[in-house]
Amino acid sequence: MSDEAIELWTARLRALAPELDEPTAHGFVRQVYDAARSDLDEEALEADFEREE
Repeated sequence: MSDEAIELWTARLRALAPELDEPTAHGFVRQVYDAARSDLDEEALEADFEREE
């Protein structure tokens, strides 16, 4: 995800929860993205392993 997309989702989150400050919202969006990316990478590795068997 590009920095531009992170900023877009941060702005969307802050619009829904204006009490969040910028660093907190940005950190949350980054954590969600990193967790999703990790899960997708893990699924891809498992799929590659299954294909090789």
